[in-house]
Amino acid sequence: MQITYNEMKYIFRNHEEILSHNQKRILELYSEMEKEDNMEQFISLKSIQFSDSIRTYGTKSDLSDVLEKIHRIQREKTLEVRSEFNSIMTENQRINRLLICYRSFATVDINAHDIIRKIYVEGMTYEAVEMGTRLSHRSFEKKRKYAMNTIKQLFESDYTNSQILKKVDLHIK
Repeated sequence: MQITYNEMKYIFRNHEEILSHNQKRILELYSEMEKEDNMEQFISLKSIQFSDSIRTYGTKSDLSDVLEKIHRIQREKTLEVRSEFNSIMTENQRINRLLICYRSFATVDINAHDIIRKIYVEGMTYEAVEMGTRLSHRSFEKKRKYAMNTIKQLFESDYTNSQILKKVDLHIK
């Protein structure tokens, strides 16, 4: 799984809002799926009633054709809803993994972690954070880059989230 620095910064700053929005959207999708399931059950009952009819130009066969078309549309809608649900869950997993990597990095270098927290999570200005560290600009930038690179490497690694949390002898390049 790959991630860009801009994505990392955006997620650090907005993860609570993104997760809250996703949670609301998941509830909406569940509601839509429930409606689709109810409609599918209703259509199935109607289809059974008309399926035995002879294909003529009469009303029963016309209704049966309409019900079959509605049934096909409902199945397509259900697939779309499930696809969107999977997309949201994938986004939530990415956010969760990045936050696990970010939090576990605190045990590697607390000072560099604080720089990332203050700039990207809390939204403090770059200059204010740099002055607060009392580091030279070069040292400050080196720590910031080190933190971002290490978190990115952890995120993109083959380690499981549990391994990252447990710190099972992680060797970051």
